Parts: sequence; structure tokens; C-alpha cells
Amino acid sequence: MRLNRVILFALLLPTAAWAEPLISGPSAEGPTFESVEEAFRARVTEAFPEGTPLADVTARLTDEGFTILDGYAEIETPRFPCDIIWRVLWVEKDGIATGIDVVHGGICL
Repeated sequence: MRLNRVILFALLLPTAAWAEPLISGPSAEGPTFESVEEAFRARVTEAFPEGTPLADVTARLTDEGFTILDGYAEIETPRFPCDIIWRVLWVEKDGIATGIDVVHGGICL
């Protein structure tokens, strides 16, 4: 009986609970900014397919620590000698996020 409750609870959890964090994971570090950005773009595209409500995009990004700004969200992760910047950009049309893209880079000493 207890197992049934655990299974039911697991089925009721939102799928985002098991989603890989957008900026961490096996591809958060790589040999070049371009390779990391490509992996980041793939995760963001999978998390937010075309037609995702903007409210869902901003809620998930806020949960992951991003600051929501006008048309994009950003998070900085300090690492010596660079501050790494992760951005998710979008165009909002009728409450839907379209043209979602990413930028990943760094500001270095």
C-alpha cells in the first residue's frame, strides 16, 4: 500500500522536478565558451519548446536563480579569473515566448 502512494506521488510531481538544471550538469564546463553555449542552448530549447507560455519560462528561470529583465533572463556565476554569464533571450507575443535563444560568455580579468 505504501509503495502505491509513493508511485502516485511521483506521478503527480511536475516533470520539471526531474529536469536537468539549465546551467549546471555535465556540459556546464567545456573546452570553449562556444561548446558550453551549444550545450546550454540544447537544454534551453528542450526545456522551452516554441510556444511555451512566457509565465512558464520566467517561473522556471526564476526558480533556477536567473534575474528576469526585459526580454531576457540572466545569471552570473563568479569564477576566478572570470565571471561567467548565462542569458536566455526571448520575444514575447501574446504571452508566448518565441525565438528563444541563449548567450554564454564571460567577463575576465
